[in-house]
Amino acid sequence: MGVRKLYVLPLGFLNHDIGILLDGKSGPIVSPMASFLMETDDGWVLYDCGADPDVVEDPGNIWRGIIKIVKPTIEPSDKIVHRLKEINLEPDDIDYVVASHLHLDHAGGLRFFEESKIIVHRDEYRFAYSPHPYFKSAYKLKDFDYPSLNWTFIEGDQVLVPGVTIVLTDGHSPGHLSLVVDLEKGKTVILAGDAIPLQANLDKMILSGTTTNPIAAYQSMLRLKAIADRSGGEIWPNHDIELWEKLKKSPDFYV
Repeated sequence: MGVRKLYVLPLGFLNHDIGILLDGKSGPIVSPMASFLMETDDGWVLYDCGADPDVVEDPGNIWRGIIKIVKPTIEPSDKIVHRLKEINLEPDDIDYVVASHLHLDHAGGLRFFEESKIIVHRDEYRFAYSPHPYFKSAYKLKDFDYPSLNWTFIEGDQVLVPGVTIVLTDGHSPGHLSLVVDLEKGKTVILAGDAIPLQANLDKMILSGTTTNPIAAYQSMLRLKAIADRSGGEIWPNHDIELWEKLKKSPDFYV
C-alpha cells in the first residue's frame, strides 16, 4: 500500500542571499520552510519540523550567529504544533519523525515529539553535536539536545513503512536524508530536502552554496534524479519559491 495522504505544512519563510542555496550566484531571495506529513497504514510520518517556534518572538537571541545573514519571517500560525492542529492532530499522534538533517530551519520543532520515533542518520547526529567551526552557526543545541527524545539512528537507505523510503543524500550535511513517497494512487514524490534546495540546482547541476562534502552533494543530486527518472517521480526541491506557490498546502493534501 502507498501513502494515503501527503500534506504540505507551511512553516514560514527565510530571507537571505541566493548564494546560500545556489553556489556562485548572488541577490536576495525568499525561501519557504515546510514540513511534510504522510498518512500511512503504519501510522503518521512527519518529514522535518521547521524552526524553533521561539524565533517568532526573539529571533536575535534564538538564532544568534546567523541572524545577520538569514532572517526568518514566521507567523504564530506557522508553528508546527499549530499546523498539526489544523488537521486535528497533536504531536503525540505522530509515529515517526524523519529529520532530513539537524540544521536550525529543519529541526527546531523536534522537542514537541517525545512520543514519536525520531529517525536521523548517525553521522548527522554526531556532527550536529560537534560541527566544524565553519558550519557551527547552522546547528543549535536547543533544537535537538533533549534526553526525552526517542532517537533511532540509521546508516543508509531503508524502507520506513510501505510507501515511504528513506534515501541517504549526504553532502549538504554529513547525514542528510531525503524521502521517496509513493502515493496510493500511483504518483511518486521525491522530497529532496536540502540535497536539492532549488530547481535551478537540478537544472544546472549547481551545488548549494553550503556543503560539507561537494563531491557527495553532487552525487546525491544525481541519485535523486535517477530515482525520479526510474519511477517517473516528481522531485520537490525544498526551498524553491516557484514550486511552493504551486503546491497545495494543508489542510489540503495529495493522494
